[in-house]
Amino acid sequence: MPFLRKSLFIVVFVWSQLAFAELPTIVIVHGFMGTSFLHKPWSSAMTRELKKQGFPIYLATTPRMDTLENQATTLEKLIEENVEPGKAIILLGHSQGGLVSRLYAHNNSYSYDPRDIVAVTTVGTPHRGSPLSASGRLTNLISDVTFIAVGLQMSEERMAAFNKKITDIPGIHYASVATYTDHLQPWLPGLRTLHFRLNRSGAGPNDGLVPISSAIWGESILDENGEHFKADHISQVMNIPNGFIWNLPASKIGKATARHLLQLSLDRGYIPCDELLIANQQRLAPHQHL
Repeated sequence: MPFLRKSLFIVVFVWSQLAFAELPTIVIVHGFMGTSFLHKPWSSAMTRELKKQGFPIYLATTPRMDTLENQATTLEKLIEENVEPGKAIILLGHSQGGLVSRLYAHNNSYSYDPRDIVAVTTVGTPHRGSPLSASGRLTNLISDVTFIAVGLQMSEERMAAFNKKITDIPGIHYASVATYTDHLQPWLPGLRTLHFRLNRSGAGPNDGLVPISSAIWGESILDENGEHFKADHISQVMNIPNGFIWNLPASKIGKATARHLLQLSLDRGYIPCDELLIANQQRLAPHQHL
């Protein structure tokens, strides 16, 4: 009898562990010329809001300036080395990082169980390219060959070919944040010039680098009024000062994105770690006398 009771306890415990799974790890991928340092909780409102919801976070340190293919290869190695095998993940990419995330998900859809990649969420990503890149206006600021090559890779023509080849994977949820701004901060003179040129190109509402029409991919994450957030490309993930006033769009975007990903995770059967522990304890409670 003691053996049977112990066996029953083990069965109940294992079943309870399978019934609930910890929230997916969110892998944050920085953008072109960016760094994972900018996505630390103290500097990124987006990261702080995700942590508040109980998500485990991994900040991927990919090369600051490299092709999409090389970035995706590096990301694959980083995930293999730093994320527990078999654990569910959500890829969250800012700017070019969104393209790298899509490419990684596509490349690993056959070798890596696609059910483990819960979602690909992008913020300010030029899915359909940018007129700045196509015209050379982005690349003519720096003469570096690699910079030019990577910049041109995000032209409208090149991204049309990319999208035709890198298709969405069934079972992976795709969502995006697209923003617009009327003006950029005074301390971003280079981006202010690009914003002016982008407006003159007729690209429509944009964040200073990427038009809304290009940044939308999958389900749109919107504000409380069902509209796109107002934020420039940098303020999408970081709260930055505007004179003596702090801009707060990153906090609002972070909260909306965190709520979206939490609801998606709950719908897929994942729950926060603390609630996982409580749920398992409650599920085991009737059998503790065994």
